[in-house]
Amino acid sequence: MEYDKLYNQLTKDQQDQFGGWWHSFSTKNTIVTEDEQGFDNAVEILKWTKGRSLDSRTLDLAVSNLTATQGLHLVPMRQQESQGRPGHTSDGKGLFSKDDTNLSARDHQKLAAEAAAKASGKSEPTPGTDFRALADAVKGSTHSKTEQIQKMFTTRPGTSDIDYEQTYYARRRAAGL
Repeated sequence: MEYDKLYNQLTKDQQDQFGGWWHSFSTKNTIVTEDEQGFDNAVEILKWTKGRSLDSRTLDLAVSNLTATQGLHLVPMRQQESQGRPGHTSDGKGLFSKDDTNLSARDHQKLAAEAAAKASGKSEPTPGTDFRALADAVKGSTHSKTEQIQKMFTTRPGTSDIDYEQTYYARRRAAGL
């Protein structure tokens, strides 16, 4: 058997490392560790780790890489029924409406800008609009992009005063809106 051959090539320390990792709770809840599928997984992992240090970090990395590239036999996810809080009844609609789910970052930004404009009673920004709030509501497509955008300010020429209207438009351009 290929597993026996690969396992016997390991030193006693490496066998202990592998065995401790293999029988750990997290491994047993991630990949199949028993029967033929378990041996298949062990062979692939041992092949992947050949020439590398045999510690739990390396073994976890092997599982991650092998799962993504050639596939391992994974433990099926079990469906968990949520009962909610005692006394809580569900209306079956879920937490979010269908309109609020599966929206892109751009869709969320547009909705936020529309909500801010609607809150001010205007559909388009006007001189009475709170441009500071609008500028602060502009978000990027990632957390790091949002962080960069939030650090962006436009000042009034010849002063250090922030021009929030121009900041709002600059942030929108940076966000690709």
